[in-house]
Amino acid sequence: MALGTPAAGDLGTGYAVSVSPATAHLQGQLASGTTFTVPVVIVDGRRYAAFFVPEPSRLMWLNAFDSTGHEVAGLENLPANGYTQFPL
Repeated sequence: MALGTPAAGDLGTGYAVSVSPATAHLQGQLASGTTFTVPVVIVDGRRYAAFFVPEPSRLMWLNAFDSTGHEVAGLENLPANGYTQFPL
């Protein structure tokens, strides 16, 4: 699964998240207030979601939704940098 920057020379953080079988998509919000939706893909039978957050923005929250649109997990107050494990 390729995970690159949207344009050559852009800096930021790429995320590749392993998700539970119940998760249909993720929704997140950047520090700018912009929200985005990330589809789940299946790779070798496992479910993942991947996205890129360009600098200087950062990820504020990330929620997982099932196929009926119900929130099944969520995280907020994420660190600006460093390792984060997403229990989605």
